[in-house]
Amino acid sequence: MPYVTLPGSAQAAPLCLHYRHYAGPEGAPPLVLLHELGGTLESWAPFAQRLCARYDVFAFDQRCAGRSEHTSQPFTLWDLAQDAVRFADAAGIAGKFALMGLAMGAVTAAHVASRHGDRISALVLCDGTPSIDQNSSSYLLNRAGKVRAEGMRVVAETSYRNAFKNMQDSDPGDGWGQYLERFISNAPVSYAMHSEALAAFKLGDEDYQRIGMPTLVLTGEHDFIWPPRFGAELAARIPGARFEPVADAAHFPPLQQPDAVAAKVLDFLDRNPA
Repeated sequence: MPYVTLPGSAQAAPLCLHYRHYAGPEGAPPLVLLHELGGTLESWAPFAQRLCARYDVFAFDQRCAGRSEHTSQPFTLWDLAQDAVRFADAAGIAGKFALMGLAMGAVTAAHVASRHGDRISALVLCDGTPSIDQNSSSYLLNRAGKVRAEGMRVVAETSYRNAFKNMQDSDPGDGWGQYLERFISNAPVSYAMHSEALAAFKLGDEDYQRIGMPTLVLTGEHDFIWPPRFGAELAARIPGARFEPVADAAHFPPLQQPDAVAAKVLDFLDRNPA
């Protein structure tokens, strides 16, 4: 798996990102994938393997995640959104690309679509939320403080149970058998900074109204963290967006039900070509 360095500018420092390219057929439309809080590009593997027969798929570890550069400076969701566009440029993706985000990655993808809509051909937001209320923000900040002080294990079991609600008796198949181990292996300070960025999430109606590309919103029917009503509310705030639940999935449908999610996303992207 290669690395790419995003060049520095007056607005952003250089950044080294680790990524995986699931090469599609020659001339296939590009699709960029943004992973969840506490995740890595590995979360996308089962799904991406099902898409690359028709799309040129890129997944990357976001800053302060996985094998990408772990910086010491706090960042915002807007910074992560800018990283996605900078990554596309550095990876040689010319023009528009489809973008899909999972959980916190869906929140980041909405930021990308709001500010960089000229680069996005189609948008898929999976298990996202339209907003973070004060209670959720406080919860995230408290978890960040706990992780900084005591490490990842202090939140790992609860996080896993919540993200895989009603999935414990399912066959992990080719996707999530070692998810808990990957989660525990996060760098605590980096995970805390991602949590703090999410806790500050604020997109207004004007931001959502700027999302003008075709948009599909998906949510696992068992999602305990951001249930299907959150997905329906998110779709209602984006002009023309369509909402669909994903059966027998919780907070991470591309990992938990990759066949079903791949079928929905392929149908959507095929209907909305770049």
